[in-house]
Amino acid sequence: KITTKINDPYLLVRLASIFIESRSTINDNSLNGTGPLLPEMIKPHEIVAVPFRKYFERKIKCRKVYIKFCNDYKKLIEDYKNGKVDLIAETNYFIIDSFKDDNRINGVEGALRYLAFNLRKYPFNNKNFRKALSFAIDRNRMARDIYKGLATPANQYALPFLSGYDFRKSNNLYNLDSARYYLKKAGIRTPYKLKITASSRRIDMINFFADQLSKINITVVPDTPRVAELFNKINKGDFDMFLLGSVPDIPDLSGVLTGLFYSHSVKKGKHNRTGYGNREVDSLLDLLNSNSVTAKKKEIEWKVQEMILDDMPIIPLVYEKNYYVVSDRIEYTPRSDNNVTVKEIKFK
Repeated sequence: KITTKINDPYLLVRLASIFIESRSTINDNSLNGTGPLLPEMIKPHEIVAVPFRKYFERKIKCRKVYIKFCNDYKKLIEDYKNGKVDLIAETNYFIIDSFKDDNRINGVEGALRYLAFNLRKYPFNNKNFRKALSFAIDRNRMARDIYKGLATPANQYALPFLSGYDFRKSNNLYNLDSARYYLKKAGIRTPYKLKITASSRRIDMINFFADQLSKINITVVPDTPRVAELFNKINKGDFDMFLLGSVPDIPDLSGVLTGLFYSHSVKKGKHNRTGYGNREVDSLLDLLNSNSVTAKKKEIEWKVQEMILDDMPIIPLVYEKNYYVVSDRIEYTPRSDNNVTVKEIKFK
């Protein structure tokens, strides 16, 4: 029996996301837990696991599961076509062209791709400058040309499947006249040069932003460090703007907003890397997270999101889909939470 001080409708979701480890293995590379799989071998790019028989109520055919982490997309495609891979999880637009004629593909709403500003630096601490850049980016063209139609333009921080998604908002966000108006209002002299920090895999996006912002006389300099260095730079504040994605932990807008925009602290605002802070926003998020509001929760979520969008510390760009490629040997339907559950995979 679990008793909580406040009503928490997502308690079971939170508990299910906790990995249970023994004290003896916390500081080494072993994996422990109470789930369906037991690790047999752990390598830097591969985990070999065997079924935990006591977890399953019925006899299962699977003897081993090979989980591979692969950045070599050509090899991944080759292994799939040669029958060495049965499930490719969370495939995005980088390799989807190779499977466009394959009817074994399923897509699930996955993440919000966004551009974030360093609010500790000038002119990124100027709200009008941030708005100017937001109006200068054509999200529809980005979804069409960069994602090849495999993403949808984002007009807010809530993904469409989240509780709190504001269906009233317009998708017409691209407006060069408005971009030039806010740039002038910000008092920024052009030409101006800024740096966008992102993974090297996103160089096509940086080039897209460079083309878009050139129309308001702003030059973009690419900054593409390795992944480990990328997060070190972002966490140290060594950036002008950075490009990342956000995947919600729970299907609730208040959780997303708290993680990205609550004034940074150990317990809240863990992903607030921009330096954004707004006391009224914090107060409303505290109210939402207390679960003391029910009837007006949606209205409060819409209000706080609108306040943040007006401040624009982060530009929402597109809603990405994660695509799953399934071999002919198995049957599997991707989950809306993007978790791959082994017991839901069936052999034909």
